Amino acid sequence: MIRKASLKDLNEIKNLTEACAENLQQQNIFQWNEDYPTRERLENDIKREELFVYEHEKRIIAIIVLTPEMDEVYRNISWLTETGNNLYVHRLATHPDFWGQGYARKRECNLKSV
Repeated sequence: MIRKASLKDLNEIKNLTEACAENLQQQNIFQWNEDYPTRERLENDIKREELFVYEHEKRIIAIIVLTPEMDEVYRNISWLTETGNNLYVHRLATHPDFWGQGYARKRECNLKSV
């Protein structure tokens, strides 16, 4: 089930991002580390109601941030569509315990309204 994250999820979300960072670094991918994403950034994502979690058997196995805020680095791109009402994906991750099991390809998910 996909739902909006709540502050009570913060520890589990942070643990997920740390596990991802560690596993990515083992593959020489250094986009995430012990300093990114920070607990404060994740907390702000939750408070802005932009962080969503995917739960499987009462465990958070994936996260995604959907935000209307475009990062400055993308402002100079010539987009093919208008950018007035878009959502941008940030901090998309699946816990390494679930990598390769097809969760990112699922077409149907239950979205719980919070």
